[in-house]
Amino acid sequence: MSTWAINGSTPQSLGLRLVGGEFRSGSASTVRLESVLADFDAGTVFAYEQSVSITRDSVLLFQGTVRELPRSGSDASETQSFVIEDAWALLERTTYQELWTVNGGSVLLPQVVLGMDHLGNRINVGAQIELVIAFAADTAGIDIQCGTMPAGLDLWPSEAVSQSCAEVIRT
Repeated sequence: MSTWAINGSTPQSLGLRLVGGEFRSGSASTVRLESVLADFDAGTVFAYEQSVSITRDSVLLFQGTVRELPRSGSDASETQSFVIEDAWALLERTTYQELWTVNGGSVLLPQVVLGMDHLGNRINVGAQIELVIAFAADTAGIDIQCGTMPAGLDLWPSEAVSQSCAEVIRT
């Protein structure tokens, strides 16, 4: 039998159950947890924007941030839910930017040249994705890190304006 954990604790000890989720590649994934012993007036197990990790047999299956804390109540029942989104959701809401020289200084602008580094050298798909992930983690503060990936083909240089980090990665 599998051992499930939410932030290191069993779902039963937290009074939670996994209601469902949407797991996607190249788009935001979500998990929905629900309180088993819902009390509309009780404090919540998780706070808004709290990090949540779900493991099975100590293997990380999902990691994200609490984005919704819906509650409902009627004379017959009360529920308390938690919607957790993965980092891809934040990549979809974050505009990718590059440093541009303006009047002798540097400024981040949402105008980018895909397929080229800051020195004007052509780069491959893997290097472009690494730049996007570095921007998301270091500049935008998204809790994400770049894994290993194949370099891929060199990109044909193209201009993009006001695209999200997710759009740039998909491109």
